[in-house]
Amino acid sequence: MSVTDNGTGTPETDAGRGFFSKRKQLAELTRLRRQLRELFGKPFKLEMRSEVGVGTTATLALPLQISPAGSPE
Repeated sequence: MSVTDNGTGTPETDAGRGFFSKRKQLAELTRLRRQLRELFGKPFKLEMRSEVGVGTTATLALPLQISPAGSPE
């Protein structure tokens, strides 16, 4: 699943650092990424890509099935 905007964007090299930093305003994205990785394991992805003058895209990929090792039990 991807969501894209057509805003001002940020330099690509800053996108990951900016969206998943430890700054208080963005800490929720970091926490969400960590919790989803614990639940879904390696098949999970939450990525942010941005390009100046084009916009930003957030992509979330989840596995269709959770393996027993990735189970939250």
